[in-house]
Amino acid sequence: MHKALLLSIFLLSIGAAYAETPPAPPAAKPLDNLKKEEKDLSQKKEKLEGEAEKQEKEIASLQKKATSLADNIRKQEKELENLSVKVATLQKTKNDLETSLYDKRGQLTALTGVFYQLRMNPPEIYLLNPQAMKDNTVKYAALHSVMPVIQNEAETTRRQIAELQQVELAMAQAIKEAKDRQNTLGKDQKELGKIVDERQQSLKSTKKSLGQYSEKLSAIAREAKNLEDLIAKIDAENRKKQAQAASSKVKKAVLSGPAPKNLRLPVSGQITTGFGQQDSIGAKSEGIRIRAAAGALVTAPLKGTVKYTGNFRSYGKIILIEHAGGYHSLVAGLGKIDTVAGQQVTAGEPVGTLGTGQDGSPPSLYYELRQQGEPVNPAKLL
Repeated sequence: MHKALLLSIFLLSIGAAYAETPPAPPAAKPLDNLKKEEKDLSQKKEKLEGEAEKQEKEIASLQKKATSLADNIRKQEKELENLSVKVATLQKTKNDLETSLYDKRGQLTALTGVFYQLRMNPPEIYLLNPQAMKDNTVKYAALHSVMPVIQNEAETTRRQIAELQQVELAMAQAIKEAKDRQNTLGKDQKELGKIVDERQQSLKSTKKSLGQYSEKLSAIAREAKNLEDLIAKIDAENRKKQAQAASSKVKKAVLSGPAPKNLRLPVSGQITTGFGQQDSIGAKSEGIRIRAAAGALVTAPLKGTVKYTGNFRSYGKIILIEHAGGYHSLVAGLGKIDTVAGQQVTAGEPVGTLGTGQDGSPPSLYYELRQQGEPVNPAKLL
């Protein structure tokens, strides 16, 4: 009995000890497997980095092509504008010449009638009617005295007729040249459209990653009281995003360095309101307004990063671009936007097209340049 009790205690102690012993750890992976996994991960990383680098090069190449083509399009738009002014000037000259010739035709017709009447009177009539001879003598004397004037008028008329013919020829040539320019412009615009689509396709992944950020920007735009407030709010949001190392590095590459220079106006056209002048509502303009054709190409005025695209209060569709040196560009009045927030743009790169005029007014683009939130004259960087 005593021995059985001791045996039971002994067996229980062994079981307890066995229960307290932790299970053996799983066998470690062989070193070869670990090395293989590390190699696979390294290859995937290199592949992703290579694809990213390839995409950056493709985007850079597309930007270069788009900027070059945009320069040509803007030159053609300017030449078309000049041709339009030339045709309008020639048309006015033509109208003036035709009016002058019409007036002279009446005068010459009257003079011709007098000469014809004098020639039709036979000499015998003067014997029967001495008064008629006296009247005709007076007429001959009067005509003789004004003959130099008549000859000068006739010479002027001949010159005007020749000038009218030249004007009509010049108008025909200008209209033909304008049509040729328009055809070339149409082809270049079509080609640029393809390049912009390619660029936007390359930026598709960027768009997806910026989707949530764009929603935040839209909310910020709705809350912002004015342009200065919008810039401040977006800058605050950007400071939050700078925690992401990749985007931070890109931003430094774009925005670091001295203040930008060689600013290009965003659209080809005529400046109708200068910086500091009174605008359409009588207020002091904080930017410039440029009248241009509807659908005219709009390009980035300086190198930078697009910070906001979309509608903003009374400005309509806008693009806000951040530049080095604390500068921001506001481009407003667009009909179409061809860029996204977060995209890096080069000076002269196409970012959209001009919209149509509002309330019957001709199409125009509003451009505003700010430094540290304060409006400055764009001429400072031209």
